[in-house]
Amino acid sequence: MKNMFFVVSLSRLTLGKNFTFVGGISCTLAIPYNLPDGTLLLRKWIRQDSNPKILYSSDDLMTKYDYGTGELKSGTYVTKVNTLMSTLETTISFSADSGKTSAAEAVIGDQLQGKLIVKHTATSQIDSTAIAAKLVISNLLTDAWVLLPTATITTFNKKGMQTATEEQAVKNSELRLPRLPFGSYFEITFKGTAWEKAYASPSGNYHYSLFYQNESGEQTVEKSGNFIVNSGTFGFKPIPNIAFKDSVLSIATNQIIDRKDDNYAITVEDYRGVRLSDGVANKPDRVDWEITATASPFKDTTGKEIRLSTMAIRFTKASGQTTELSSVATLITAHDVSGETAKDNHLTKLSWGKSDGFKAIVHNKSGLEATTYTADVEFDLRTAP
Repeated sequence: MKNMFFVVSLSRLTLGKNFTFVGGISCTLAIPYNLPDGTLLLRKWIRQDSNPKILYSSDDLMTKYDYGTGELKSGTYVTKVNTLMSTLETTISFSADSGKTSAAEAVIGDQLQGKLIVKHTATSQIDSTAIAAKLVISNLLTDAWVLLPTATITTFNKKGMQTATEEQAVKNSELRLPRLPFGSYFEITFKGTAWEKAYASPSGNYHYSLFYQNESGEQTVEKSGNFIVNSGTFGFKPIPNIAFKDSVLSIATNQIIDRKDDNYAITVEDYRGVRLSDGVANKPDRVDWEITATASPFKDTTGKEIRLSTMAIRFTKASGQTTELSSVATLITAHDVSGETAKDNHLTKLSWGKSDGFKAIVHNKSGLEATTYTADVEFDLRTAP
């Protein structure tokens, strides 16, 4: 077996009870200095499922392994990672624009991204490797930030070049991390939507823990901090124009002119939160709201103003109650927010069918000489008293 393993470095070797190294160290069994990902090895052998502190050199294995019946029993021998005194640290940053800029706070409805970096500290021993790492996100704003079920783990080498990327499901609030050789680092990206307010807390409103092994055993890095989430927007989405059908005016009074859109709708977006900070008894940001409408008199194409007693806009509720719009506010709807959340109720669509809603009414066609008339309708969205 002389030179049998020459230039063939092994990191795993299974030996049986019918094997011995014929020729001893002349077999030139060697262990690589590092694995393909850069992880350095101690260049010692350990038998799996045995005392982890009992290590053997290649010379020991080649000269003392005698059919697996002596001190060196048959089984699988593996190399040991050179953990030395690796020490890790973490930093986390948040962004509401897909990582382009860091944010100190966000608002409800933001697509929030968190980037957690794991790297060796300045005191970490050169050429050390951290192993058996896991990240536990016991609370990563998870009462306000609804995370996607997977996180992205990207590995960079000591030159800052990306060497690997992995999409990993977050199971039981944990992520398993690969070995981390000295100089390399991880970027772990979480994404989700902020759906509730998050207040600052003396102990921090987010917390996570990093666990890893070095030669002294399991190590823990814990991190807490505050990231504020405020209430988001409350207002109308773009309101469509109200267009009325082209109609021939009759001699009859109080002629109704229908809308072109039989199902006219406006939408209110409400990203206000319902959570209050500890010890606060005030009303939450999300309170009842109502919409009123006013209208100006119609004008013809020359700018001539038409009296409301001649032509106006009429609003009909589902109950059949009608009101003609003027400079005096007319209540269009009142909305109760009881039981609502921003996540489930951030859009409220108000629509009116063919028989209700906004229509034009011509009380008397006398004096209507033009063919086109316009009026301004103003909606006012306000919190109810």
